[in-house]
Amino acid sequence: MSALIVTAAVAVLPTVDGREQYLYEGAIFDSEGITEKGLEHARAQGLIDDAPEFVEDEEPLAVFSQADVDAAVKAATDAKDAELADARRVVEERATEVAKQIEELETARADAAKAEAPKAPANKTTAAKQS
Repeated sequence: MSALIVTAAVAVLPTVDGREQYLYEGAIFDSEGITEKGLEHARAQGLIDDAPEFVEDEEPLAVFSQADVDAAVKAATDAKDAELADARRVVEERATEVAKQIEELETARADAAKAEAPKAPANKTTAAKQS
């Protein structure tokens, strides 16, 4: 019994119980259920090959040290803080502009109200005739 892998797009292998097993590229399977003749034919055609062995007991390599992680976190935090400071500055500048525009608008409204204020009626120099 050995593990095999399908190297072609698809391999149709005869099973020991008389059926056919369709396996697709990259599928790893046990040779125990496939006929010897089917395995020989598939190997000769380049449809299957020995599966790579997997070693599960190895410790994963530490790609990054804790110092690398800490430096990356600090860099990301500093970048976020700088972006936030820029956004606050832009908001404050815009608020100052809006306040200035409001002040100008209020001044313009006050000036317009003064210009449109009704003038006191002038005294009539002629008296209305009574009949």
